Amino acid sequence: MATKAGLISAINGFITSVVNITKHRNSMLELVNELFQTTTIQTITTGTDVFWCSLRYKKIGNIVFIDGSITSKYTQAVENLDLITIPNSLFFAKSLQLTASIGLVTYTSSIAQDFRFIYFENDKIKLNGSISQNQTIFINAHYQTND
Repeated sequence: MATKAGLISAINGFITSVVNITKHRNSMLELVNELFQTTTIQTITTGTDVFWCSLRYKKIGNIVFIDGSITSKYTQAVENLDLITIPNSLFFAKSLQLTASIGLVTYTSSIAQDFRFIYFENDKIKLNGSISQNQTIFINAHYQTND
């Protein structure tokens, strides 16, 4: 996955004083690979006093699309803390730009649903509010990365 500067460098590296078909094709391949990324999956499914997660990240340009779920495996309710560390620096949220989103929370003992604010800050996904043991937050959001 490239950054804007990395793409420019790759294109400039292939295009020199003599531009042939192969060099042009190779320079454009970097752009195609950036636009059609593979999905990165983050899974945590063991431990107590942690958050389990099943998240999918896909970066296109400087926008990361994220979806999946985060489940509290703490033995008591917790509030206003870091949920997950984002697994790859290419997916880190834009510096000095807080991006808020809403996550759907379900309860295991009933069909009741609720919402929690989550936000993406640098290398963390954070919770604004509380979550009880075995509650799951479902996320379908996007945020910006550094260029």
